[in-house]
Amino acid sequence: SLSPARSRAGSEIATPAAYDDAAVDDAEMRRCRAAARRAAEERRMGPWARLRDFAWTEAFGEAHMFGLDDTMPSEIDNFLLVPVRFEQFLCFGLLACLDTFLYAVTFLPLRALVALWDLARLARLRRNEAPEPPASPSRRRPRAFSRSQAYDLARCVVVLGVVQILRRVPLSRAYHWIRGQNTIKLYVIIGIMEVFDRLLCAFAQDALDSFYLSTRTCRSRADLKRAGMFLALVAFVTAAHALLLFVHLTTLNVVVNANEDAALFALLVSNNFSEIKSTVFKKYTSTTLFQVSTADVCERFKLVLFLALLYLLGWAQVAGDATEARASLTNVRRQALGVLGFEVVSDWIKHAFVAKFNHVDASAYGAYAERLARDVVTGRRGPDGLALDHTHAVTRRLGFAVLPLTCVALRYVTLALGWLRLSLELDDLGVAAVAVAGFVVLFQGKLLTSICLAGFSIELTERQPGSSLLSPKPTSPSSFANLDELRGRPGSPGRLD
Repeated sequence: SLSPARSRAGSEIATPAAYDDAAVDDAEMRRCRAAARRAAEERRMGPWARLRDFAWTEAFGEAHMFGLDDTMPSEIDNFLLVPVRFEQFLCFGLLACLDTFLYAVTFLPLRALVALWDLARLARLRRNEAPEPPASPSRRRPRAFSRSQAYDLARCVVVLGVVQILRRVPLSRAYHWIRGQNTIKLYVIIGIMEVFDRLLCAFAQDALDSFYLSTRTCRSRADLKRAGMFLALVAFVTAAHALLLFVHLTTLNVVVNANEDAALFALLVSNNFSEIKSTVFKKYTSTTLFQVSTADVCERFKLVLFLALLYLLGWAQVAGDATEARASLTNVRRQALGVLGFEVVSDWIKHAFVAKFNHVDASAYGAYAERLARDVVTGRRGPDGLALDHTHAVTRRLGFAVLPLTCVALRYVTLALGWLRLSLELDDLGVAAVAVAGFVVLFQGKLLTSICLAGFSIELTERQPGSSLLSPKPTSPSSFANLDELRGRPGSPGRLD
């Protein structure tokens, strides 16, 4: 038989856990012995030797890993990846905003003309309709005037009315008034405009939807009064928002056309960094960050549209002189690229640090793009047809105020046509030809944008093979509890994962 010592040694060799425990005990024993030797040497050393050893340890001491986190490299990777993912989401959002804006400029007037024609024909048929017995086989009822046609016609009437209001505002007087203000007053004005722009964007779409829903039961005088009240509210909100955007665009016009005065440029750029200060130190989740991201999409599209309108107006003013046009447009491009560049950089910094401080993964922006793609696809594949246009779901999801932007764009286009007529000495027929050619180009651009947007949206939604394409109702992002709910609730229509 084996002795107890040999049996214990054999069991330790045979058991890995016992071997690891023995190794740990040996390492701990060696560490204790080394600490005891150092303590004995310190007791034998004098104070100067101890000071020398302390200084040596502080300067060239042993390397240690205390306080370091192994996940730090992945956090840096996520920090650097957030601007890339945000720009991908923003490009898709800009394409959706462009599609919505071109719809309001091109398709909406055509739909309003068709609605007006149907309304006139319905009124004529009812006026000329001969009384026939109800059971007569030759009796044919005219096509009813739908609520969507009334909605399109009302929106066009609101746009035309607001454009007429903007024509009463002299651009030159507003331009020189803004240019003559001091920096402090302009800083306050720009801050007020940004605040009310956000508030009106949040309220405008609700007012439009309330007007549309109020037309469902227009059978009594009270219902007609209610629908008229909502229409008046839509007109008031659109006019106020358009005037606000007109002042904002005029301020941007002053900044872009300034050659030596850099105070306004610095003032406009400083607002971007004040936005960073007011955003990055707040608490966000993956779902609440969606609201910030969609607001940035709308703001970026608004800035790009404003710069394009200013470039168009500047070109129309100097179209007859090639030398002056080259010098003037070069300055406009330089200033515009500066403003746009600061906006892009501030958005990158803001989202990168928001994601870092709130531990938001960069893949959240992919979920945001998939949510918008789901709205685009379901808007075109609704199972029961669409009561409104196919841009309604995306517009509501983004909080995009398209009617005020359309009014301001039409006002500046009419100004550009007036200047182009003076620069090139065109007659009325020439101006009309230019306007028709521009409308045709925008119409073709709308078709191309719709094709690209639909293709990208289907590609994004088909990444989830088991998802349904039924149309969910666009709701506020704040109603979702987490990122999984932002992608889609389990078992619900429109689920993304």
